[in-house]
Amino acid sequence: MRAVASPGYPFDEQDARLRVERELDAGLPSGVRDSRAQARQISATWHGPSLRNLRVPTLVLHGEKDPLIRPAAGRRIAASVPDARYVELPGIGHDLPREIWPTVTQEIRARID
Repeated sequence: MRAVASPGYPFDEQDARLRVERELDAGLPSGVRDSRAQARQISATWHGPSLRNLRVPTLVLHGEKDPLIRPAAGRRIAASVPDARYVELPGIGHDLPREIWPTVTQEIRARID
């Protein structure tokens, strides 16, 4: 979790431990220890409609410092969906620290109103 954390925000090790423990207690597969799950995600093929055919309010949030998926990928997705809104979150990695939750909530509310 630390490897994909947001460099612009403090890493909350206690919260990260609690989340991992909850996943383990619930029997959920952890992406960290399930390499087959990661391989399935990486090689997954989209079977839905073309993004250009979507006609729903679409919000694409992407971390500016995401070490796994570059922001350009988020921009391409948003550009493919009619009227999509793209928001790049400064200092955010491949996680969503609590400090950014109000911004995320605000963006979602603005998009569905």
